[in-house]
Amino acid sequence: MKKFMLTLSVLIVAFIISLISPTFVSAETEEAVLNDTYNYLVLNPLETVLDVQEYSSKVENGIILAEAINADEEKRASIEGFDKKYTLILKKYKLFVRDYKLTSIYNPEDYPNTENGLIKINNEKLSAKLNIDNATSKQQVDEAFSAFYELINSNDLAKNVNIAKTNEQSQIYAQAVTADDSLYFSTDDYLIVSKYNDSAIIKNTNVALLDSEELLMENGGVAYYFNIQLNKNGVVVDSIEKPIIVKIKLEDVGLTLSSDVVAQIATYNGNRKVTLQNATVVDNYLTFEISNVGKYALCLEGYAIEHRSAVVTFFAKYGIYVLLGLLVLFLIIAPIQYSRKLKKKKVKTEKKEFKRFKKGLKKDKKSKKGKKNKK
Repeated sequence: MKKFMLTLSVLIVAFIISLISPTFVSAETEEAVLNDTYNYLVLNPLETVLDVQEYSSKVENGIILAEAINADEEKRASIEGFDKKYTLILKKYKLFVRDYKLTSIYNPEDYPNTENGLIKINNEKLSAKLNIDNATSKQQVDEAFSAFYELINSNDLAKNVNIAKTNEQSQIYAQAVTADDSLYFSTDDYLIVSKYNDSAIIKNTNVALLDSEELLMENGGVAYYFNIQLNKNGVVVDSIEKPIIVKIKLEDVGLTLSSDVVAQIATYNGNRKVTLQNATVVDNYLTFEISNVGKYALCLEGYAIEHRSAVVTFFAKYGIYVLLGLLVLFLIIAPIQYSRKLKKKKVKTEKKEFKRFKKGLKKDKKSKKGKKNKK
């Protein structure tokens, strides 16, 4: 407050004197303001300032005044230690723009940590800082700041958002929003929704639906099988970190449904088991929530498979028992077969030994005969 009253008093006195000698008072007033600014900046480092607005006003007005004086050789020569004061004010202005203004114009949490997001911002910010450090005038400092400011306010940066859509190449239009409305996606992310064509999985899903107690339709079956993927930060991800609500344009898959239709989404779990969840249709858009990317079947009335073979029905119900029976049979038959094999091997060995024995007898007889003939 004392500094303010002192400055105000100087200005009032200078104004009164200016009525008598405008040229003299102007120089005296400028010097007083310059000295006041210089002293303020020396005593108040930016990192300790509580009132940033006051600091901003002081340093910006101070550099404007200092450069105006610097352009006037007579005024510059009349102010004691001007070069030192001008150098410090310019340095403080550069630090203010570099360390405060560059950072204050954006929130890092609004951008993904990608090449087109925070990585680009940090690179451009570093470039702006270097240009500011090398600046020799307020204009050069402001030009470096303006270039960075324009980048932040352009559409060139990827930003965090709560929605992702399919791109122009997708034949099926869809969009997804985070269930908790958080900024999980970036403007570079996009959905990939396509038709899933694995006939075996589709058949198994339909068979599983016949026995599902969760199915709300008497003749419900698979009307369409979607493969839902997400390209996030340039990579097709295998999983997502939070639930999303997917909205798919049914016209793009050849379906037209009323808003009162009963629709469910099936997730095939393997072993002809499915998990079902309800879905809604509004303005011929299908909407449902998922916790992960993957394959999802739209189930509607009238799409049930007509029948399944007796073999399929039997194994669906009793397959586990059949497998257990086969295992029991194997455990019974295997030892018998092994025992038979051992017996055969033993008989074969005995026959070989008997043949060797007979051969040995014949050899002995011939040997005895030979001895008798010699006698």
